[in-house]
Amino acid sequence: RQPWSSGAIGQYGCSNTGDAAMHAMTVNAPHLKAVFAGCFSWNKYDAMRRGGIFAQWGTGPTRTIEQDMAVPPVAGDEGRVLLRQAAEEHMRGVPLFELWKSLPYRDSFAPSVQSTFWAEGSASSYKPQILQGGAALYIVGGWRDELRDQGLIARMNIPGARILIGDWLHCENEGFALVEEAHRFFDRHLKQIDTGIDRDPPIHYFVTGADEWRATSDWPLPQAPQVPFALAKGGLVQGAARGAALRQTFDVDYTVQPCAEAGSGSRVQPCHLSGQGLSLAGKVLAAPVEVTGHGLADLWIAADTPDANLFLLLEDVAPDGTIKVVTEGRLKASLRKLDQAPWALPGLPWHRAFAADVQPLQPGVPVRLQFDLLPTSYVFAKGHRIQFTLTGSDHRERARDPQAQPARITLISDKAHPSAVSLPIASER
Repeated sequence: RQPWSSGAIGQYGCSNTGDAAMHAMTVNAPHLKAVFAGCFSWNKYDAMRRGGIFAQWGTGPTRTIEQDMAVPPVAGDEGRVLLRQAAEEHMRGVPLFELWKSLPYRDSFAPSVQSTFWAEGSASSYKPQILQGGAALYIVGGWRDELRDQGLIARMNIPGARILIGDWLHCENEGFALVEEAHRFFDRHLKQIDTGIDRDPPIHYFVTGADEWRATSDWPLPQAPQVPFALAKGGLVQGAARGAALRQTFDVDYTVQPCAEAGSGSRVQPCHLSGQGLSLAGKVLAAPVEVTGHGLADLWIAADTPDANLFLLLEDVAPDGTIKVVTEGRLKASLRKLDQAPWALPGLPWHRAFAADVQPLQPGVPVRLQFDLLPTSYVFAKGHRIQFTLTGSDHRERARDPQAQPARITLISDKAHPSAVSLPIASER
């Protein structure tokens, strides 16, 4: 130990290094006292194959030898011998895209790494070790990041953890002094300086549309109960009423392309594409409506294929017809079987998604799909409409079979098959 060091160590990371920071908490390192981690996965299967669908951006860094050789070598390696060895070793690594593509189920075994990768690589598998280690945790996320639910779930399972969620993309924090906040956190836990952070509520989140930060000690918010929106002929019906029976069929378009504003890489966003799938809108809002939390989908569908991918978008329709995607959920129909999660969840349905849980569809036979939407905090303005769009494909899908038979999907909502989506609508503060 250096004379200037107390021996207390902190770790900082986001995305891949955020995962690394979380895994540092699993080994009970006696000197690790604080971790500041952003945009990581609590459970890798739920993060990277959400709903059983390989529809994520995340396939890890892919670099050529030439790119690696352009990196400055370490001191003493002026001849770049060690750098060349490292670059060649990187080329022998298992490509994440091929690895994840080969693991459709939560219990899939990966011969390339000789493990049940989803379990071995998930922080959730080591919850007891994390709790035993006792390091303080500060989580950062963004309402437009694919992994935003993972941070909220991690916080529920690690007592004392703090979380900050802005209206940000993956590992972005524009307009927020994140380094100063991390400094405040580390000063408290590494130097025992009273920075006041212990007296702050543990959850800080930005409300998009209200354009303000709020703080709370509870998630889900007690003042944001789930309000059902029945899917009915003619649109959405809010509350207990069911509305007119609905039975509407659409063909899945596997040629779907991203919209201009989708972006790419780790920050790629969902799109509303006119004419794709089925859209149902509610009435024009007479007053602003705040949705803060996790939406819950409870849908009845039928298809003409043994399986179908379902994507549900929550959208904001402006008076001029402009449509903005607020959040999303998805589920592979054959993996619809519900189970009890082995960790705490904020009132969400959970699918074990083992190989033994596969339930193929029978042509024309209705099945019930229950899944959550990624969390959000968003205000729909007065004069706007809330809309749900259901599709069977998404421009972010990876490894989709181009020869796959297009599914005809039927959304059903009637007395025997009541389809609805519930949203956590916050009351006046």
